[in-house]
Amino acid sequence: MLIWVIKNGASTVYGPCFWDAIAFSGVLRGFGYSVSFPPAEPESAIVIGDISVEPTQDPIPDPTDYMALMRSHRDDLINNIYWRVERYQSQDAGGITPTDDDTKMAEIYVYLQSLRDMPETYPDIDTKEKYDALVWPTVPI
Repeated sequence: MLIWVIKNGASTVYGPCFWDAIAFSGVLRGFGYSVSFPPAEPESAIVIGDISVEPTQDPIPDPTDYMALMRSHRDDLINNIYWRVERYQSQDAGGITPTDDDTKMAEIYVYLQSLRDMPETYPDIDTKEKYDALVWPTVPI
């Protein structure tokens, strides 16, 4: 059960997840969950009841599923650098001299491809020892 509190136009959900947001009816996304609200209530209303909550991202992998752990860590590494690809593309499209030159972007693209190839490079990661022995690509600086 979740508790939805609206006070002075701000909405707070208490339960498995916690958000502060503007009151509305519809869907609020955050912290890996999507919450569907009933129509907005008057100011300072408290709605107690079941509100539809659905996960919006993959669950945390089983700590003994080392391939899933590898893919999860790989995905985190890709997400941690992908902003540079987006910045480069945005600057290039806008006619701005990109912060990263073509040589640096080539290094980033090779790094990203190496990360994407990890499951094929290490197809049999089934023990902690094999997981700990993984050789991760070096992040281009």
